[in-house]
Amino acid sequence: MEKINISHLKQVLFSVILLVLFLILGEVILRVIYFNRFSTEYFAIDRFFHSLEFRYLTYKGKLSMEDVYKKAWENSYIERGYPVPKEGPREGYWGDRLGRQTENQFLGWQTPKISIKNLVEVDQHGMQHAGRKDAPCHILIIGASVAGGASASEISTTYFVKLFQYLEDAKKAVKVTVYAGGGWISAQEVSALLYKGLQLHPDIVIFLDGLNDLVNQINVRQLHEYRKNIPYEERASDYLENMKVAKNLCKCNGIKIVFVLQPFLVWEKNITVYEQDFLKQKYVGDVDMLSKYYELIKKELESLVENNVYFIDCSNVLSDEKATTFSDLWHFSDFGHDLLGKYIADKLIYILNHCCQARTSKERVD
Repeated sequence: MEKINISHLKQVLFSVILLVLFLILGEVILRVIYFNRFSTEYFAIDRFFHSLEFRYLTYKGKLSMEDVYKKAWENSYIERGYPVPKEGPREGYWGDRLGRQTENQFLGWQTPKISIKNLVEVDQHGMQHAGRKDAPCHILIIGASVAGGASASEISTTYFVKLFQYLEDAKKAVKVTVYAGGGWISAQEVSALLYKGLQLHPDIVIFLDGLNDLVNQINVRQLHEYRKNIPYEERASDYLENMKVAKNLCKCNGIKIVFVLQPFLVWEKNITVYEQDFLKQKYVGDVDMLSKYYELIKKELESLVENNVYFIDCSNVLSDEKATTFSDLWHFSDFGHDLLGKYIADKLIYILNHCCQARTSKERVD
């Protein structure tokens, strides 16, 4: 009887050792292949089974688009070993913290005035601000929700605050104004430049966009009504024509203009399980056509470059990230904001070296 117990104990011990070795081997393999960039605070096996659970729930249709967005956003922190910010994205999941958009006859709509400490500060014109008010160079950024800093966890982690900080580190004093509206397309962005942008007398205007015109099938004549099945060629053409209008407006007013093509999930090298699901959503449409015409937009924007007209390609800025970074087709968490802000800052240093002269207070509209 005693011999049987000893034999059984040996079998259990042997099984435990095999299991431990199997788990160690699995951890090493998964971390090397999939998770070599991830924090060591989390077991790769644990994250692997979480991703399997996500795949299963998605396959069974048990996750809504909002659920997918939330899981992706939160995992962008978890996978890197950072705590998930308690407040979530600064504007709330799907912008619920911003409330209803303010109607505007000229723009269609704009972001409402709102003030939430450390999270959102939007003035009565739908603008956000960073940097020094008395800085010799004023940068105006125009675009949609990505340009507005959506999906960052707080104001201090938005790409435009990071942009200001990186430029300041490089001894470039700037004031940054962000004029952006959720869901805007290029026609509204050009209207925003005319409506309020030129009145600010910026030294540099940045258009940070490129994707909404291809995805958001909005009738520019009736902005609240959607058209279906607009050819991608027409969508790209409309966008490019509007950028040419913006270019001419800036040139006529002695303003340098910079076209910044926003990060593009489709071109990422390491698309995670959470990010893959975004590309299957109906609103994305035909991914191959989307990619084809985004490439066309990129080439055409490059062709617009001339004296005082610049192009910064940020489509692949997040491409080397192996952890989840995007929280939907457009937006990304703090890690993406930091990379975007730094990349734009690095490219802007050259422009600033040849651009901004101090203006008198009479020439500045604060």
